[in-house]
Amino acid sequence: MVNLCYRTFLQLVQEHYVYDIEAEILARDILKTITPSSEHSKFTKQYLSLYWTRERNLPKAIVDSSTDSKRKKACLDFFTDYIVPDINPVLEDDFYSRLSLLISNDDSITPRKKASLHTLASGDKGKYLTEVFLYSLTKINKDGITKLDHDTIPLLAQVDQKCPLCHVSLIQPVKDSKPIYRFTITRIYPEFLDTTIKTKFDSIKPKPINPDDSSNKICLCDTCSSDYLHDPTPTIYDKLIKLKKQSIFEGAAASTLAIYELEEKIVNILKEISDTDPYGKLINEFRMNPVDPTNKIPKDNYLLTKSIKDDNEVFYWFIKDYISQLDEFKSSFKIIASEIKTSFLKLEEDGHGQNEIFEALVDWIIKKNLLPASYKEAAHIVISYFVQNCEVFDEIS
Repeated sequence: MVNLCYRTFLQLVQEHYVYDIEAEILARDILKTITPSSEHSKFTKQYLSLYWTRERNLPKAIVDSSTDSKRKKACLDFFTDYIVPDINPVLEDDFYSRLSLLISNDDSITPRKKASLHTLASGDKGKYLTEVFLYSLTKINKDGITKLDHDTIPLLAQVDQKCPLCHVSLIQPVKDSKPIYRFTITRIYPEFLDTTIKTKFDSIKPKPINPDDSSNKICLCDTCSSDYLHDPTPTIYDKLIKLKKQSIFEGAAASTLAIYELEEKIVNILKEISDTDPYGKLINEFRMNPVDPTNKIPKDNYLLTKSIKDDNEVFYWFIKDYISQLDEFKSSFKIIASEIKTSFLKLEEDGHGQNEIFEALVDWIIKKNLLPASYKEAAHIVISYFVQNCEVFDEIS
């Protein structure tokens, strides 16, 4: 045991109890003192085991409820009346010594907090254990992941290694060591749902035939996962469904586009555009009236039409002239144009909409060339050029 948390604290209590007590009973009795009665039905053996085995952090709802003055008093009474008297007298010194050592060796606890807890240890034992327990609820309880299995990697990639709900990184760097992964593979449609909200969930999207299928799983940070599974709501459920759908598309698009090699010289085009002043003399010489792209994009897709037109009004002829002046580039350009068109056709065949295809192609250019985010606008302009140049999107009859 290297850190203080819900599991390590209760394990010490259990190991030094005067008689054998099941972890389930110990955990349930203590949690009942700090939570409202409406929560008690959730404390099943299976639910409690997830915290005892360090597979889940304590949810925010429980941590917040423990700060209520009446519940803190009830918790203090429980430790004073039941826990302190029932610590085995023969093992009492060992118990408090090991608890003190656990606190001292926990690098995540500030020196000031350690000193505060150690000071309490010399006073009222009930108050001391209560304060340590309540503090342990706020600590990371779930064990971090140090090695990813084959099935986990695609799920982590789908969310771009960030929690889709709170956007925190799911990877915790560790100095001079391998990183620790702080996420939980979470069922979008929860395993256990109260009948009062199951109907609402089913109205959004019915329970999948196979709840263990990857389509019903998403990577969330340990905190968001714990909070959602403790108190699943239709609002978050709906949000997770949409996030999963979007992540599947982005993953499919990336897989599709990864097949095609983008010529290295596309970087030269992007750099040239990025380094060019759109209001400079050079651009003004090439500013003409290119073909209107509205023949390819439905009128109701105004924003995409406008963004493509804006790009091409400034850069279309500049790019075309820039390419035409590079004799050694002409053959490569044909290959690039072919790759872009092939990628577009594959994405369209997969049923993706024009906005999704456009953004996927922009992201593809960025990622394939390991370009920084500052190149995204340039990539956007290049794809606009291909739309204008009849490589992307079929003409509407």
